[in-house]
Amino acid sequence: MKEKPNLELAGQYFNIATNSYASIVDFRTASSIKKKLEVSNIDLRKFYEQNGSFEDLKIKRIGVKVKKDLELILEKGYETALRITREERDLRLQEKIESDRWKYRIKKAQLRPRNILRG
Repeated sequence: MKEKPNLELAGQYFNIATNSYASIVDFRTASSIKKKLEVSNIDLRKFYEQNGSFEDLKIKRIGVKVKKDLELILEKGYETALRITREERDLRLQEKIESDRWKYRIKKAQLRPRNILRG
């Protein structure tokens, strides 16, 4: 059986991606990317050691954000990378909540009458 050198790194990426983003589309995309990383012929750890970044990595649908997350895992370690991406997510959500657009939406939702006893 062919060895899959990217299996662990792909799993770590998937965990970080699904903990950093909330939508089901993000989950499906992360799952698809995880599979691409797992079956890639390129040993990602060796590639990173040789090049110092994933800037020149050529795997279809592996964009800048994925490469940034992979580099973060390899540079800082999985646990630290997970903490950093969660902090970034929380900051993005806080900025969104504090935006005028979302304040308006929240206020509008609070004023909307709700039918508690839906039949």
